[in-house]
Amino acid sequence: MKERHLSYIIKNEKWKFYFSDYLNRYFFLVVPVGFIILGIYPLFDKNVLSRFSLAGFYSFFPFWFLAIGTSLLVYSYRRIESERIFRKIEIQREISSSELSSWLVELGWSIEDVKQKFIIAETDWSAFSWGEEITIVLCRDYLLINSRTTGSQPFTMGRDIYNYKRLKEYLELRLLAR
Repeated sequence: MKERHLSYIIKNEKWKFYFSDYLNRYFFLVVPVGFIILGIYPLFDKNVLSRFSLAGFYSFFPFWFLAIGTSLLVYSYRRIESERIFRKIEIQREISSSELSSWLVELGWSIEDVKQKFIIAETDWSAFSWGEEITIVLCRDYLLINSRTTGSQPFTMGRDIYNYKRLKEYLELRLLAR
């Protein structure tokens, strides 16, 4: 992680977002956009619209695509924003990166990168997740923690929140034990 990324994270408490993130991590957005296009297209093509002029469910078929696509897009946007946010944990004393990384290994997470100001760890895959990348930024009085999927997985079933709570509880136990 570069120094400018680190300063942005500390200032805004979230990842900076780049267009390449859409291509690398959020390619699944093609699905909701496709549904929206399928819902809008019949409104502009009179030949297609006349095929749906049957009574009942089929007359609302394009609107179902539009509704499903919009719902999926709103859900995806909220999911992307929740992945960007760093959660703050207040601490009573300063923790070194080597000390914190040893605690993360005790939690069963593998350490990918350790620097003086941040640590990047990864969890194993599970039934609901392909694995999470946990980024911890060490500040004087607090830690900033982010957990996001290692791949382009749209549904994590709350794995990021679980990782945060697990780390917070573990830190509270370790810091109270000292």
